Amino acid sequence: MKHFAHGLLIAVLAVACGSTVEDPNPNSTSGGDGGRGAGGGAGGGTPSSCDLFSDPGCGDGETCVHADGSCGSNDSGGLCTPRPTDCELDCPGVCGCDAQFYCNECYARMAGNDVSSTVLCDDPITYSAQYAGGGHDNIVLLAADGFRNFCVKVFLQHPAENAAGFDFTLQQGWGVSRVEMTGDYTDCAQSQPDSAPSRASTGGRGTVSWELEPNTVIPCTIDVSAVAHFPPSDNLWHPTTLPLSATDIPVDGGCQ
Repeated sequence: MKHFAHGLLIAVLAVACGSTVEDPNPNSTSGGDGGRGAGGGAGGGTPSSCDLFSDPGCGDGETCVHADGSCGSNDSGGLCTPRPTDCELDCPGVCGCDAQFYCNECYARMAGNDVSSTVLCDDPITYSAQYAGGGHDNIVLLAADGFRNFCVKVFLQHPAENAAGFDFTLQQGWGVSRVEMTGDYTDCAQSQPDSAPSRASTGGRGTVSWELEPNTVIPCTIDVSAVAHFPPSDNLWHPTTLPLSATDIPVDGGCQ
């Protein structure tokens, strides 16, 4: 499982496994005084060509941008583009050409990196699961994002069917009773009640699966490949559509 640090819009964006990406001073100006940086384009003039893969050749206030999202790996050539000085607070998540996670394309380019859909970077979500018995068997799948500061809880119940709006494939007799998101990632590491208000999912679909060990009825680990939808939040870093994907998630209290 991957673990990630909690970060906000501060001088450094904290990302996976303690690695950091500098967030340039939002009060700075791109391109400096308009002079030419080392190998960069003159301010206000025609953008200089560059190649992010082999030789960026841009000034300190610029980012080498490849329009085809190749990061320069196919020799397509790019252009030195002024770095943004202000970005929207939305955080759907993108992968930079440096294989780091950024909230959006603007923040990646502010840090001097282009983005690409073909580059893989670490998922900022940490997964876990908890089992609780009682009148029903219950497994809560937990997805904590310390970077964007939210906790998603997927409630699995047996015997039960999927609640309205959820189209999940599970083991026979199991269903998804509800899915919630709270505005505090630490809610995924503590018992009820949550420390932050929750938003109920409006629906979702996917698969939650597992293999039982001999002589057990509750899994030791579970896999998930799904997507959950949520109503808009005042916090733009909280997504309205969240993919959930992980394997071998340990079930605390399971394996029995």
